[in-house]
Amino acid sequence: TGYVDRTGQVVEPAKWEAGSTLFRGDWVAVRRGGKAGYFNLRTRATTGLIFDETGDAAYDRALFIHGPEPVRIGDQWGYADEAGKVVIEPRYAGAQAFDEDGLAIVKVRDKDGFGLSAGMIDRTGRIVVEPRYDIIRPFRGAALTGVSKAGRFGAIDRTGLEIIPMRFGGIGNFAAN
Repeated sequence: TGYVDRTGQVVEPAKWEAGSTLFRGDWVAVRRGGKAGYFNLRTRATTGLIFDETGDAAYDRALFIHGPEPVRIGDQWGYADEAGKVVIEPRYAGAQAFDEDGLAIVKVRDKDGFGLSAGMIDRTGRIVVEPRYDIIRPFRGAALTGVSKAGRFGAIDRTGLEIIPMRFGGIGNFAAN
C-alpha cells in the first residue's frame, strides 16, 4: 500500500503490506512484517511499527482527533498516542476508537473466559459504563444510547444508569437534541 495526493503525486511509496484505505485527516494505520502502527502522511511522524494490531482505521474518520487510538499488544487491547506511547494499558479483549464525546467502547472477557461484555471508558482509562452489556452504542452527542443484554434492548445515560428498561426487541440511535 502506498499513498498519492489528489494530483497523483506520490506522498508515500507503496512499501506497506497493508494500510488504511478510507480515512480522513493525515494519519493512516499501516502494517509490515507482522507489526502495525500509525503514520502521518503530512508530517511523516510515526508511532513506529511496534504493535501487534491497530484499531480499525477503515472507517471514514480522522485518527487521533478524539484521543488516543486502539492498539493490540499480545492478546490485549489498550490505547496509544501519536508518539506511540501506550497511554491506557492493554487490558481489554476489544477496543474501539474514542468518539467526539471522549468515550470509547471496550470489551472484557466474562469470568468463564468465553463471552464478552461491553462498557465504556474515558480518555484517562477510567470505566464510565461498567462492561455488562452484549451491545453498547456510542452516544454521538446524545444524552442516551442503546444497549442490549440477552437479546433485549434499552437505553442508558452517560453514567450507565438504565433509563429505558431492556424490554424491547431493538432500539435505534438517539438524536443529540
